[in-house]
Amino acid sequence: MPGPCSAAGLDFSAVGGTTYRIAIDGFGVVAGNLTLSWDMESQLAIPAVAPNGTLHISFTGVNGQKYALLVSSNLDTWYTQAIRTMSGSSDEYIENIGTGTRFFPDSFWCLERD
Repeated sequence: MPGPCSAAGLDFSAVGGTTYRIAIDGFGVVAGNLTLSWDMESQLAIPAVAPNGTLHISFTGVNGQKYALLVSSNLDTWYTQAIRTMSGSSDEYIENIGTGTRFFPDSFWCLERD
């Protein structure tokens, strides 16, 4: 039977290369199920066009995680522009604007785990 505090949460910024040990204990003799979840944050920088006409989009994420870089002209239909597996904690997508198949002058960009 759940007590007054039947759910708990914890937020912290993990540091790469650090081993974390998680211990969970019920109050008194209380037992139950456990769901462990986490979020691996990623961030997408504001796209920039270099003087030579190339589009540069920098992003950060979790080493080894695969990300899809999506683009849309209307926030309704999204196209996968690139898929990258993070090597380290940051990456950059570079494209010649004249040769891109899905570059929109007024485009929206999104980064999601693939």
